[in-house]
Amino acid sequence: MKSLFSINRAADLLERDRATLVRALRHVKPDGRERGQARYRLKTIADALATHEARNNGAALAGHDRLRSRLGEIADELERTNRELDAKRALIKAQPTLDAKQPYSRAAMKVFERLARLYKESDEIMLKLEPTTLLPFVSGPIVGTEFREILAAIWGRDMKLDGMPLFPPGYDE
Repeated sequence: MKSLFSINRAADLLERDRATLVRALRHVKPDGRERGQARYRLKTIADALATHEARNNGAALAGHDRLRSRLGEIADELERTNRELDAKRALIKAQPTLDAKQPYSRAAMKVFERLARLYKESDEIMLKLEPTTLLPFVSGPIVGTEFREILAAIWGRDMKLDGMPLFPPGYDE
C-alpha cells in the first residue's frame, strides 16, 4: 500500500503552509482514512496544490487583464471628455457677458468633474498594476491645467488669481 499523509504531515514535508493545503484539498476526495481522518497520497496533494496555485495565479492575471481593459476604456472616455470640454470652453468664450457665460461654465464644470474622476480612477488602476508609476504625478497638473483653461474661458487668459497670473508668461509659446 502506498504511503498516505495527513495534511499536517504533508505541510511539514513540503514546507508549505497548512492552511494552503487545506484550501487546495478542500474539494479533493481523500485517498484513504486513518482513525477517521482524511489521508492523501503525495501525488494527490501535489496535483491539488498545482491546481490551487494555477487558479489563484489565473485570477490575479485575469484581474490585471480586467484592469488593463478598464484603462483602455478610460483612455477612450478621456478622449471624448476632452473634446466635450473643448467644445464647452468654446461656448463659454463666445458669450458676451459673465451672466451669459454662467450656464455654460456650470455645464463645463460637470464635464471637468467627470474628467478629474477618470484621471483619478486611472491613477488608482495604474498604481495597482505598476506601484512605481509616475502617472499620478502627471495627472494632477493635467487636471489643474484643464481647470485653469475653464477659468480663462470665463475671465480671459490674462486673469490673475491672488495676484498670480493664471498662466505664466510664455506658457502658450
